[in-house]
Amino acid sequence: MTVPTHHPGDTLLIDYAGGALGEAASLIVATHLALCPCCRLNVAEMEAVGGALLESIEPEEVDPACLETVLARLDDLPPLPRAPRPKLVCQPAEVPLLPEPLRRYVGSDLSRLPWKRLMRGMDCYDIPLGSGSGYDSERRGKARLMRLASGVGPPTTPTGGLS
Repeated sequence: MTVPTHHPGDTLLIDYAGGALGEAASLIVATHLALCPCCRLNVAEMEAVGGALLESIEPEEVDPACLETVLARLDDLPPLPRAPRPKLVCQPAEVPLLPEPLRRYVGSDLSRLPWKRLMRGMDCYDIPLGSGSGYDSERRGKARLMRLASGVGPPTTPTGGLS
């Protein structure tokens, strides 16, 4: 894998560091961070600043029943899917094609994905994101993995949004 040449903006990285992004945008940024040491450093600095700001805030009184209420709500959420445990094999490790954040969602064998043809030279796979009654589908967003033939450029969006 090569280091990316296009980078998320500071606002997007700040939102990621603060946990304000939906699942799809977080997946995209996490995948980028796995490949980009420069952005990883920026996010680490943003997290440190955020932590320092949180430590400087005076704590407020919390209703004693608040913890019980939150714990009860957690029991109502469906469990998140877990990635399968890797098999331990004593052989030289291969460099994976996909970064870890993306492998958690799609696995490591791209040939097993049910690709859909969009047009000649362009296939896509809609990445399944968290689901269930406890998740806000608007916040979660949508994520799609694209497979482009040589010479085919990435799609563009009219609004200039994440694509």
